[in-house]
Amino acid sequence: MVESANQGMVYLAVGEEFIKEAKVSASQTKAVMPETSITLISNSDSAYDEFDNHIQIDNPRYDGGDRVFHANKTPYDKTIFLDTDIYLTEPIYDVFDLLNNFDVAACIDQRKFASDRIDISKMGSVPESFPEYNGGMIAFQQNNRVNDFLERWRQAYQEVTKQGQIHNQAALRIALYQSDVRIATMRNEYNCVFRRPGCVNGPVKVFHGRLIDLSSYGAEKRVQVKQAVSELNRQDDLRIYYRVGDRVQLKEPSIIERFRYSIKDRGVKKTIKRGMNGLFKSV
Repeated sequence: MVESANQGMVYLAVGEEFIKEAKVSASQTKAVMPETSITLISNSDSAYDEFDNHIQIDNPRYDGGDRVFHANKTPYDKTIFLDTDIYLTEPIYDVFDLLNNFDVAACIDQRKFASDRIDISKMGSVPESFPEYNGGMIAFQQNNRVNDFLERWRQAYQEVTKQGQIHNQAALRIALYQSDVRIATMRNEYNCVFRRPGCVNGPVKVFHGRLIDLSSYGAEKRVQVKQAVSELNRQDDLRIYYRVGDRVQLKEPSIIERFRYSIKDRGVKKTIKRGMNGLFKSV
């Protein structure tokens, strides 16, 4: 890695479309974390106001491997490595704090999207119980264990491409399992892939979904991120969400369903008592 100090965010964007999306994401990141340094790694020779630093790369792959092969170019001791389709609604300085005690921090990908597309057994044994982490927001510090992990990620990615895989998360899963890094598993609210069904508890701080329409590699834009923010954060207790068409919706049981579940769990008398207490509190 490049020797440096302090902490910061890093985006990797190859091509005009992804750079455009990275600028949208970085502008929002600056709005909620104005004193945080942000670096862009790209194949462009231009400078952009949204970023404090720019590292130019040559001969990009134009697929998920670019993040893998250039993650070690971060100029920071503590890095939060972001996809271009990340949208922050609150500061996440506490992710940097995690790196005081952990080497890597990431959220579990509930879908196990990439690992199901290849034959993992050809690359060594990984227990089914070991999760696939989502690489859209991954934090890491600079040390020898992380250097080894990043090298393993590069090697694993080269192997998964032989099975036709262009996404990097299966390789990430293999590299994390085979390395000696200490992993902090973050809550879903720190990487909410809102285009897929999921569950959150508390305010969602990091929304993960397309910010602009793209015609190249990457997920499609299916939901407006501001609609997802408004819907998911209108409550902050434990809740389930899912996508219907171009909108995200919370799954909320009807009064009849709640009454039926309460009778089953608590019985008729306790259900009526709880209902009456709630009624009196509301008047």
